[in-house]
Amino acid sequence: MLLYKTPIIFFFLSVGLFLCGLWFLNTSKNKKVHQSKAGFLISYTYFFFSLLNITIAAGVLIHNIYYPFDLFWLLFIHNFILVLLSLMSIYTVYYIFFPKKNVFPLVICSSLGVILMIETIIFRPIPFINHLGNIDWNLNLFLSINVFYLLLISIGSFFYIFWRLLSLSKEKYLKRVYSFNCGIAAFGILGVFIRFITPHFEKNSIILIIADSIVALIGIVLIILLFAIPLISNLRNK
Repeated sequence: MLLYKTPIIFFFLSVGLFLCGLWFLNTSKNKKVHQSKAGFLISYTYFFFSLLNITIAAGVLIHNIYYPFDLFWLLFIHNFILVLLSLMSIYTVYYIFFPKKNVFPLVICSSLGVILMIETIIFRPIPFINHLGNIDWNLNLFLSINVFYLLLISIGSFFYIFWRLLSLSKEKYLKRVYSFNCGIAAFGILGVFIRFITPHFEKNSIILIIADSIVALIGIVLIILLFAIPLISNLRNK
């Protein structure tokens, strides 16, 4: 049986992002972030990111166990969650930094989301698992660009949030936290660009390997920093 790498890779990322959400949720309760509700919004946006990635992992795993499962439905669910995620990301930015501004970017994001779902139904691409065990979404250029835009909005919103919080924070520990999250967001943007845009100009299976390697790296780093290291420290202190 072909070893599908996608469930493992996206499971790691999902767990790492979920741990980030928990950290910000606990921190916001202790009022150690810029605003308490801002911390809640950031944490729940992280949970949405985690949901997006665990959906990919679970869908490919089901496909592996129950082969007739059509991966188109995985793509459809993925895109629907992505639309919700992008809207929540934009809302979080506006709530924290522009509470009195108009919500025109939300309208643009909603329009892109509607277009994406219509394109997904019309073109009905069929994702597949390639010979290396990586998922290939099999999107045409129009769908790839739309998915990339919404991911850019979602991840880019996080980059903007942490960049602004970094400039506002006076606490060294929080500055390190915000700097780290900016770096994670930057790597995330690079990863989705490589996955969704690059294949249309360079047909090479190594591209998906690079994209999945970035995903796995982000997930593993988050798990080590937010789970493994604190666990070891607690065990040593006992």
